[in-house]
Amino acid sequence: MADAQPDFSDGSMVALYPPEHIARELAVPGGLPVDELHCTIAYTGNAADVDTDALTEAVRTVAGRKPFTATIAGHARFTGGDNGDIIVALVDAPELDELRRDLVAELADHGIDVPREHGFTAHITLAYVPVDEDSPVDRLDPRPVTFGGLAAVHAKDRTLVPFAVPDQMESAARAAIAPYARTAFAQGWAISGGPMTDRVKAGCVAAVEYACTHADDPDVLETTLKLGHLEGTWAKVYERRTALHDDLLATVMTSWRAMVRQLDVGPLVRWYRAGEGLTEAYTDDPNVARATDAARVLLHALPEADGWQQIRQELRDGIIAAQTEGQVGALAIAADSLGLPGFNFDTAYDHVHSALSQLDSTWADADAWLQQIVKGNAGDLGRRLASLVKADASYDDMVDAAHDLLGTGEEDVRAVSTVVDLAVHQSLTTGAMNLWQREGVGRVGFVTAGDSRVCPACDRAEANSPYDINQDPPRPPLHPLCRCTLTADNPISLATLQPFLEAV
Repeated sequence: MADAQPDFSDGSMVALYPPEHIARELAVPGGLPVDELHCTIAYTGNAADVDTDALTEAVRTVAGRKPFTATIAGHARFTGGDNGDIIVALVDAPELDELRRDLVAELADHGIDVPREHGFTAHITLAYVPVDEDSPVDRLDPRPVTFGGLAAVHAKDRTLVPFAVPDQMESAARAAIAPYARTAFAQGWAISGGPMTDRVKAGCVAAVEYACTHADDPDVLETTLKLGHLEGTWAKVYERRTALHDDLLATVMTSWRAMVRQLDVGPLVRWYRAGEGLTEAYTDDPNVARATDAARVLLHALPEADGWQQIRQELRDGIIAAQTEGQVGALAIAADSLGLPGFNFDTAYDHVHSALSQLDSTWADADAWLQQIVKGNAGDLGRRLASLVKADASYDDMVDAAHDLLGTGEEDVRAVSTVVDLAVHQSLTTGAMNLWQREGVGRVGFVTAGDSRVCPACDRAEANSPYDINQDPPRPPLHPLCRCTLTADNPISLATLQPFLEAV
């Protein structure tokens, strides 16, 4: 029978070759040699008509998949062939049909046609026998066979391309999807109209990493685009909040400096120095409490000073603007979460601001914050005077230092900047919370800003999210310069958002 085995060394094909120990188990006396046993996936005709580079390249492309295990599921005898009957081992695996389909398509892309005379029955040819000869195989017990690669066979040349192992596949998938994910995120960000900030850049890195990790998800690029849009929307929300804060701080700081220039600090310094026995020399520890009380006496006159009512009005306007931005930001994020395009920040701002401007309660808020500025500035002035006493500073030095700290000099007025910061960001949270409570939002989440100012308390608040909105959730800012925020656990109704959506 060995002499009857035909020679196909002038042909070309793509085939699976079993491991050597399986091939030895399958080989029959007089049949095909062990190293020639294979499962043909696609016969591509005469080698002279097939470009070997194109054949190999097609195989390399299709081989980028996991190795798979098939089953040798018995044997069969194919009849009617030109070379007698064919004794085969049948190979069964769902991956085989998918592999052949992909391979035939890839071969066609490389200009290689696959003959269509026969259907596809996966098998390993064991021997060719004359039609009147008994089969050399009585029974073939089932056994698993794992194929580790795909071979491109061109005449007598055989190139084995291993299947990608799982980590190689993941790496290849990540590399393939990463540029598309970056593009999707960038498109989403661009549509949002938000600024390019460090947070947006960090969000892009995280979104691309998510896309790479979920590369097999058919919706992952759409998700990445939505993440880009959301980050862009958040960036625009923060940009508006920052502009509001900076404008209010500049306005109030200017008005405060103009107002405190009316104060005469000379009598205060002389009184305090006399009380500490500083007519010529000083030996005792400074009394910070006494210095602070003296500063409060000085600043107690401010409500009667020119400019007090102006600052009061500026703070009230800032509180209303911040509460407005808090609601507008919540509306914008809600629209984004519902996939609603065309949210108009300015339209929403005008609508909300008009309603909040009618609230008289904001006057009490302005008064409370203004008193906090006075109290803070008095404390800072008291500590400065006490430290100067300890340093045996002169009267003139103490007067100059007092002027600087009050704001008539070049130094920043810490009390003004701190209180304005807290007032703005507490009002932002108040505005959002008022909207969510009207809308029936059940829970809120605490989200840290992701910057260097995030403190342990902020981290704990985020870790313990979400919170029942009616159970006194932690409200940012939790400390000065805190930029953390709250988010709603369920979206705002479409009816509420509809007036602020433009046709797109």
